[in-house]
Formats: sequence, C-alpha cells, structure tokens
Amino acid sequence: MKCFTDYSNINVGEDTELSNQEHSSTGASAVKLNDNTVFIAHGINNYLYGMLCTISATDITVVTDIQLSTVSYSGWTISAVALSENKVFIAHSCDDFLDGCLGAIVCTINGTEITAGSDTKLSTTSYTGGKMSAIALSENKVFIAHSYNSNNYLYAIVCNISGTTITKGTDTQLSSSVDSGYEISAIALSESKVFIAHRSNTTNCYLYAIVCTISDKTITKGTDTLLSAVTSTAHTISAVALEENRVFIAHNYGNKTSDYFLYGIVCTISGATITKGTDTQISSVVGSGWTIRVTKLTESKIFIVHSSSNSHYLHSTICTINEMTITDITQKQLSTVANTAQGISALVLTKDKLFIVHGSSNYILHAIINTFIKCVCLLSTSTDDIYGISKDNGAEGDTVDVYRPYEEVAV
Repeated sequence: MKCFTDYSNINVGEDTELSNQEHSSTGASAVKLNDNTVFIAHGINNYLYGMLCTISATDITVVTDIQLSTVSYSGWTISAVALSENKVFIAHSCDDFLDGCLGAIVCTINGTEITAGSDTKLSTTSYTGGKMSAIALSENKVFIAHSYNSNNYLYAIVCNISGTTITKGTDTQLSSSVDSGYEISAIALSESKVFIAHRSNTTNCYLYAIVCTISDKTITKGTDTLLSAVTSTAHTISAVALEENRVFIAHNYGNKTSDYFLYGIVCTISGATITKGTDTQISSVVGSGWTIRVTKLTESKIFIVHSSSNSHYLHSTICTINEMTITDITQKQLSTVANTAQGISALVLTKDKLFIVHGSSNYILHAIINTFIKCVCLLSTSTDDIYGISKDNGAEGDTVDVYRPYEEVAV
C-alpha cells in the first residue's frame, strides 16, 4: 500500500484580514518559524513592522504587530529570512522613497514577544535599497542581492550575525548591465553557493541568471547567463531550488502593459555553469505573470501563487517537474476579489498546508491557508486497484487506515 499527498486537490481556507491599516501589505515578506507560527515583515505608513501569527488548522490569529524601525521608508521594500525558530533577519529600504539606501535588522521572538535589534545601514549609496532578495546561508550568515545606484546595477553583500549584531562584508558588483538589479530572485544552493535570477536592461528586459560562491564574506561571481532572449521576460521573477544543482524559475512573458503571461524554466547548475531547459508557458491567462511567488512542495512539485487576469485575482498553480520538463499543470483561483494578488508571499508550513500572504485593493494585509488531502492510498485487490483516503496524516510510503469507497468520507 503506497501513501501519497494529493496535490491536485486544493482546499482554500477563509481569507483572513491581518491588519486594518491601508498599505499594510506593502513589501510583505513572510517566513516560517515552525509548523504553527509565521513571522511577517511588512510596512505601515512606510515604516517597518513585524507581525507574529499562529495557525490552528486553517485558522490564523495575529498575536502581535509592532513597529521595528523609526527610519523613514524602512517598510517600503523588504526581504525577510528566518535564521532559526526564534530569530529573523530583515533587509529593508531606508531614508527615501525614490533613492533610499540598504538597511537590515535582526529580530528575536520569545513566545508572543518580538524584540528588534539595532537597525543597521549596510550601504549609504542611493538606490541600494530599491530592490533586494535576502537568503540565509546559515544561522549566522545572510546573502543579499540588491540594486545599486540610479543605474540599478546588480550587487550583493554577505553579512555575519552574532546575536542581533550585523557585520557586513564588501558590497560586490555582479553585473554591469543597467537595471540588472531592478528585478531579483536569489536562492541558496548550499551554504557556499547562491543562484540569482535577474533581468537585463529595461529596453530588452531579458531573463538572466548568475551563480556566486561565498567564502566567509567574499563573493566570487560566475558567468552571467542569458536564459531568455525574448523581450520582456523578466519584469517579474521568482525562483526556487529543487535540489542543490537544479532550480525552477517562474517569470512573466510579454510586456507589462499588455500580456504578462506566466512561464517557467528549469536550469541545472554544474560548478558556476548554468544550463537552461525549455521555457514553458504555464498559464495562457492574460495577467497571470503580473505578480509571482514560487515555493517547493517536493523535489518534483512546485507551487506558484500569482495574479490572474488584468483584475489581478489571487490564483495558484501546481506543476510537476520531471528532470528539466514542466508537466501536469493544475490551476485554481483563490479569490474572486480584484487586486488580491498584491504583496504576495507563500510558505509551506507542512506537506499538506500552505500559508499565503497577500494584499487587497487598498493594500490591506490578508492571509489564507491552503490545504491538500493529506494522504491518498492505492489499495491492491485481486481484481483491481482501489483508491482510498487516509484517516490519519502520513508520509509517503506509510501504512495507514483508510476510508474505502463505500465508506463515508469527510474531507
């Protein structure tokens, strides 16, 4: 008897308002602390806030929401990562709406309390806080890919963390292409290797990627690699590691003022060399690539939360990855309310539960829980195979009691 999670059957929970403040979903970046606790860094009145939420089944409860920084525009652009179950690192913008610099802060969580460390400027150069993507390499080391000066070059910096003290390394240029740092998605392949998907210049907006290796706080860049020579394929990017040498990148296809279809591509990595697969259309719905966040369910299943239509409905798509091929695309609309696909962030809490942060038409912070049927089992009989649904949670390969087809099934 083989047990497996049915990822094709998505149950959408109740959409929960987390804050009644307008623009509270600005820059929202959520991280998992444990199976039942989520930390959300977000903005209110352009200041950086931190929210703690607990999850019971599909119910979401806001435990606390406090201001973390008094620096102006610290809540405009945000990228948060969990260092441990009780510590979070937040890279953020600061000082100015248009040409702010890069800042960072470490927060500790003790029960229901959030304590913010000192807000630290990582750069005083203008526009270094315009766009950013932070990733944890270990519990005491973070890598941040970010924009740099008015040309929005792609740069990166490594920071060490001791307690709540941040020690920065040397800011390193990764690309000399104008606007190469304007759209960024960085992922860790290991503690010493990072993959960064990004765009080229604004005119062509080609999809590129680069691999960097890290030794202490020193960054060594590989060759910047063209993944798509089609114009306007990198206005929106979200990448995830499938394993140490293979990544999936979801991105838009088409000009942001018209099409914005959702596409995906798988790449393999050998050393610092990137080999691209076939760019594959995932959705033919106009506007499906306007906003995108991707996360991994398993090494062969990825979950994409994204926009749908020019009304920007909140939508989800699950894809199967077989080596470098994208197949078995299952799509589901998560909200019928317009503009709910703003400020999105998605987390896997358990193998059968997802936490999705998003905004409303007024950028009010919301969240929703998606669940899957926990376990479906294939039962062999003497004449045929019969599917049943497990009575209890189980991992793949577990032997569990099941509801047979002639039994009443409560799902």
